[in-house]
Amino acid sequence: MSSPANILVICTDNKMQSPMAEAVLRTKLPHTRVSSAGLMALAGEAAYPLAVTAMEQCGIDIRKHRARLLDSEILSEADLVFVMKNAQKSKLEAKYRGVRGRVFRLGEWDGFDIDDPTEMNREAFEQMRKLIEQACTSWVHTFTPLR
Repeated sequence: MSSPANILVICTDNKMQSPMAEAVLRTKLPHTRVSSAGLMALAGEAAYPLAVTAMEQCGIDIRKHRARLLDSEILSEADLVFVMKNAQKSKLEAKYRGVRGRVFRLGEWDGFDIDDPTEMNREAFEQMRKLIEQACTSWVHTFTPLR
């Protein structure tokens, strides 16, 4: 599979998982346009502070991130759409025509969902970051041709 030109990452509020995954994918795919949005985001809100801290641990700054509410225009620009859970994939495919076949769970290759942390503490966000990094790495390997 060749690298898509435009990747969109979606979570619920666009303040935790999707901005973290967006930043990781931008680092791993510097020539790809990567953005994020939320299914129920309040536009303009900053990334959750513990998400910012977790990303700083791997040298990535997401302090400038501002949430966007997903709409059909944002979705139409994406060649590939990542969601955090299968339920989000089903919701997108039911609401927006034409997205089927472009929407995948970020943790698909490794067989996991990336849930909001049930414990709102630093360790939970560190674990979430590690899952996001693992999932992004797995996807990037699918875009890299064998030599």
